[in-house]
Amino acid sequence: MKIKIIVSILFSFSLMIELEAKCFQFSNTDTIRVCVDGNSKHQRKKAQEICKKKFGNLCGRIVGTSNYCTKNSNTRCFDQKGKEKDRVAIE
Repeated sequence: MKIKIIVSILFSFSLMIELEAKCFQFSNTDTIRVCVDGNSKHQRKKAQEICKKKFGNLCGRIVGTSNYCTKNSNTRCFDQKGKEKDRVAIE
């Protein structure tokens, strides 16, 4: 019984992580962040495709994630539609 409860809790936690939006940073540019809903393989690929569409290359592999992005002199933020924003965050 205890094992079933623990497994249920862990499974629920893993679903919560999957639904969380992520802002991805890329290896070939430290100035670009692309934020999408989720952290799945599909969502990571989507972030890379947005970066490629905007900058003409794959931007490299994903090297970091965060829960938000704020535009400044060193950072540009893009949402999951590829639109540049001043700030993208989990609501």
